[in-house]
Amino acid sequence: MRQRTPSLPGRTPPAAHEAAFQRALTYVREGRIPDAMHELTALLERAPTHGPARNVLGVLRMETGDAEGALSLLAPLARETPQAAAVQVNYGNALVAANRAPEAIDVFARVVAVEPALAANWYGFGRALQLSGRHAECIDAYDAVLARDPSHITARANLSAALNFLDRFREGEAHARIAVQHAPHDAGAHFNLGCSLLSQQRWAEGWGEFEWRSRTPLLATTRPAFTSPDWDGSAIAGGTLVVFAEQGFGDTLQYARYLPLLRSLGMRVVLVCQRPLVRILHSSGLANEVVPLGAVIPMHTAHVSLSSVPHRLRLHTTADVTVHNAPYLAASATPASCAASASPTPAVAERSSGSRRRVGLVWAGHPGHVNDVHRSCGLESLSSLFDVPDIDWVSLQVGPRAKDRERLGLVDHLADGSVGVRDFADTARILGTLDLVITVDSAVAHLAGSMGIATWVMLQHVPDWRWGLTGHTTPWYPTLHLVRQSTPGDWDGVVRAARASLQRRFSDSGDSATR
Repeated sequence: MRQRTPSLPGRTPPAAHEAAFQRALTYVREGRIPDAMHELTALLERAPTHGPARNVLGVLRMETGDAEGALSLLAPLARETPQAAAVQVNYGNALVAANRAPEAIDVFARVVAVEPALAANWYGFGRALQLSGRHAECIDAYDAVLARDPSHITARANLSAALNFLDRFREGEAHARIAVQHAPHDAGAHFNLGCSLLSQQRWAEGWGEFEWRSRTPLLATTRPAFTSPDWDGSAIAGGTLVVFAEQGFGDTLQYARYLPLLRSLGMRVVLVCQRPLVRILHSSGLANEVVPLGAVIPMHTAHVSLSSVPHRLRLHTTADVTVHNAPYLAASATPASCAASASPTPAVAERSSGSRRRVGLVWAGHPGHVNDVHRSCGLESLSSLFDVPDIDWVSLQVGPRAKDRERLGLVDHLADGSVGVRDFADTARILGTLDLVITVDSAVAHLAGSMGIATWVMLQHVPDWRWGLTGHTTPWYPTLHLVRQSTPGDWDGVVRAARASLQRRFSDSGDSATR
């Protein structure tokens, strides 16, 4: 257990209270966490101000997934004992666990000022900064950790990730290699090494290290359980291979390009993917069968993650990795086999009349994405686009950020394209009516690219590895045009460039697909 038990001010507790507290600590040491929590809860009913019991129970709640329950104990205790560094550390960690990392920054800043010698204090500070998107500052904190404890593998792995984010991939690779050398079974260190290598298009080693993602906490508990063998990349003549999606919608759409390669090996391919993608991928014919995650999986010979296919197929050159087969998806009539789940025609799935142009807009990715704070620009940043004449704007935004239209009073400027949309097949039908799509790094970017639709993708300064670091084109999708930040956070510059390009594009009768 990572909690710290401080000496707290106050009256000496009765002997019975101290005996109960010591019993709880014994249970913790023995791994009897439920018994320890029960003992501490009972103790606090008798002695609600018992500081050490509140501290330990708060940490146990946090470590068993109840971050809010932890905060209910640790927040008041932290206020009562501002000089107890151990309590402050536990409180800061609980804030991070509750997805409130920005609030934890000040907590840890006070901790390292009071108790600067401990590596654990600097680690908490670095983690809070990193999760708040303050990558340059978290590097200094992680350097402080390693100066005090060079063997702190998690700090070094996190430092690698932060360096990757800042376009310092060689340095990120170096730290990841040190972490792997000292902890060869640490999945996070291997995964960060894979990201460093893939960002440098060093595919052969990069794909191998990227395989460790399945052992990280983020994905280890989300993969389907299989009794069949993991596919090793060899052809299974007459066999059935189940290919399952494990990451986001965009990843599934991007990697779907590999399914025909698998079928060319003589195997029957069953794709298991997110339910909102089933209809569009079923109609594509890329796989023999498409079933949603959570459904009964057909009998099969072996299984493989969709994101592992390029590694198993040994795709080690950029040309092989990107597989120039776009467009490989299209909006089409609902297949008979999926008719029961068909959704009505989306409300805006028709073209504009006359000479007006029709442009779709996405300003935010999935809010749960670890990097959403950097890759989403917000609708506020795009308001100047609506001044360009003769354009009918269509919001392709879904989820909670779709309400930004109303919040910002832009209903008259931006039609709601989410009405009647139930899945990506419906979104595809809307995309087919557009002259252009402008989007942040999102699933819509991948959908439009896989359909061969002219799309401008607005990218943060150091984007996801798949987009590279320079240039305005991408081998993944020929009709995508990349609009990059020149400096971190500079969405204004991106929007100015997009606005100027819009004016040129639609004032010119011979506009190209990606200008």
